[in-house]
Amino acid sequence: MIRYTLILLLLLLFTFSGCDDYLDVKPDKSLVVPTTVTDLRALLYNNSRMNGWYPSLQDGATDNQFVATENWQNFSSLTAKNIYIWNDDVFNDSETNEWSMMYATVYTCNLILEQVEKIKPTPVEKNQIEGEALFFRSFAFYNIAQLWAKPYNKNTAQTDLGIPLRLKSDIGEKSLRSTVEETYTKIIGDLKRAEMLLSATAPYRTTPTKQAVYGLLARIYLSMEDYSQALSYADTCLSYSNTLLDYNTLTMGTATSFPIPRYNVEVIYHANDFGRMIMNVTNGRIDNDLYNSYEGNDLRKTAFFRSRSGTYSFRGSYDGSSTWFTGISTNEIYLIKAECEARIGSISVALTTINELMKNRYNNTFSSFSSDNTEIVLRYILNERRKELIWRGLRWSDLRRLNKDSRFAKTITRDINGTIYTLEPNSLKYVLLIPRSVIISNGMQQNER
Repeated sequence: MIRYTLILLLLLLFTFSGCDDYLDVKPDKSLVVPTTVTDLRALLYNNSRMNGWYPSLQDGATDNQFVATENWQNFSSLTAKNIYIWNDDVFNDSETNEWSMMYATVYTCNLILEQVEKIKPTPVEKNQIEGEALFFRSFAFYNIAQLWAKPYNKNTAQTDLGIPLRLKSDIGEKSLRSTVEETYTKIIGDLKRAEMLLSATAPYRTTPTKQAVYGLLARIYLSMEDYSQALSYADTCLSYSNTLLDYNTLTMGTATSFPIPRYNVEVIYHANDFGRMIMNVTNGRIDNDLYNSYEGNDLRKTAFFRSRSGTYSFRGSYDGSSTWFTGISTNEIYLIKAECEARIGSISVALTTINELMKNRYNNTFSSFSSDNTEIVLRYILNERRKELIWRGLRWSDLRRLNKDSRFAKTITRDINGTIYTLEPNSLKYVLLIPRSVIISNGMQQNER
């Protein structure tokens, strides 16, 4: 217990001193290195680290949300102000940020992967521990890539700057940026390795499983616009369980409650966000056009939103609280499957898939959507994807890939006291600047502006 406490203290030190600082610190490793399976399992079960602190900050920069000028002006966090208007230096108020949080998770995974080779648990224990650590590290790397690397483009991925792929716990090792191709190759390769090691089931929804791997691979291949691979993994994921939550069974409760329960039947892998002022229930407001796009018989209009004197805040988190869910769930996989089916021309199959999801979101007056026009079907699915997956940290990645297609490209604007800020499609601002302290301490190349 003492050893585990020391491990946690060191990891907290890493987190709250910033990623670049923990690369420079030389701790007394004799005090903190895990030496038993129990130690490794304790680190993997540290849900606040391994399943929390994932970024949803980027949702505050999308077209899903607006913030009233008065609230924006009263933000004590410069990060909240900066991300909303796409200011270049997003993280200039704190070294405790999405970069340092994610790389602290990466450090934990690397430590586990190294020590499991030395501890030599039983083969079954070793496989599960290694598989979980590879999944957690891959999930962290993917989230980092969505903020600090360019979207995947098969024509430029071999030269576009990716992220530092830190694969050792040696905090003195210098961080170097990979290419986007190397970034995605490593993430996918590790997930395929994890799939061979992990169990099909787990006692907790916070523990990675084979199904979680397939779900994450479907998400990743979608972001890469590899629709055949994304569809294949979505189908495999849903072959393990494809249950959907019937929103007719929800207890909507009072306006201030959160009607969708944590660990509900749709949750494949549970994770939640870091938490940011711009995204909280007090400040964040749903875009009016988005809110108005929900039909009157759409139960999400009640389950997802709370009225705020003419505006609306979000309450539909799959965490069952004001902490936002960023994990993997069957509704996301249905949407990946439907989109990919539409993109490869399987229109009738895509309609079956999307209508299966939608009938669980409407009351008994629901009518199935139908069209024989490929683009109309695709637009319908993409609109439902936006409406279904609010506040999950996914809209930013969707905008990054959809902006490449002139049919779906979108310009976003903000009005702060008459000053207009604009985010153009394919803007360099869709790749955040790496925190300045990291650049200074490591000398790595900064993203373009």
